[in-house]
Amino acid sequence: MSDTSTSTSTSSTAPARRPRTLLIGAVVLAAVVVGAVVGAMAWWPGGDSGAETESDTAFCWDTVPGHQKADGQGPLSECGEALETAMTRKEPGASPSPGSRAFADVVTAYAEHTSEDPARMPAELRPHMARALVHHGDDVHTVLGAQEARSGSRSGSSATADVSREDLVRFVRAVSGSAGPFRTLYGAQADRAATSIGKLGREDLAETPEGSTDTARGVVDDNARVLATLTRIRAAALQQDDDGAADETALAENDEEHGKPRLTGLIEDRAKAVGLDEDAIHGSGTRCALLIQDAGRAYETEVRRTDAVLSPRS
Repeated sequence: MSDTSTSTSTSSTAPARRPRTLLIGAVVLAAVVVGAVVGAMAWWPGGDSGAETESDTAFCWDTVPGHQKADGQGPLSECGEALETAMTRKEPGASPSPGSRAFADVVTAYAEHTSEDPARMPAELRPHMARALVHHGDDVHTVLGAQEARSGSRSGSSATADVSREDLVRFVRAVSGSAGPFRTLYGAQADRAATSIGKLGREDLAETPEGSTDTARGVVDDNARVLATLTRIRAAALQQDDDGAADETALAENDEEHGKPRLTGLIEDRAKAVGLDEDAIHGSGTRCALLIQDAGRAYETEVRRTDAVLSPRS
């Protein structure tokens, strides 16, 4: 009876060892897989590795005006602060200001650096770059929106003269890879649009001026171009985040909040504020309705131009 009990115990214990054996094997296999993934990330371009971070940091410090390698290289956060300071500093009496010159140099450098992959601008730098763009808000508006920018005649600072629309679009695209920096930049330009449209009077919105000068049309069209460019840039960032298949709801919300509906709302709100009724605003052939249509055409044209800049280079 004792022998039978022992035999039974032995036969029931042996199978119990198999799960432990399988578990040990699974742990070993998982360790091998993790090791392989980590190794691949360290080797593969764009992986989250120390080498990639060092490369980002080195490029950033190389872009800081006047920085020498002998000065040392701090972390990206310090480099971002140095770039922002260089891009925004304006010394009294200086012409051109050091800030404007540095702004043009940094935009051009990072536009080229990120032309194939906007994510090559590290997230740590984007808030600093957004604040620099806000500081140069007039220049940003002129390059992205003003009709005169298309003829090569610009009235802005040296930053405006030395930055092409293509480079600024690529630079803003890199900055807009993070939602916060995009909101910082877009908010400043949207406020600018609201202010300029808010200065239009009843005659501007109700009567077509004689001659070739049409101030109201210039105001709404310029702001249409700026808002179209920024909205389209953010859409491109959303699409890249989702491997080219951004959620349709997110894209629709981006357009509704930042795009043509917002622009149209600004014009409608101003028209109502100066006393125009619904018929005067939207009636067929009315001055205000034509302004809204013109702004819409300018908006759609700029969407296509922005897409052309952001398309992968052949």
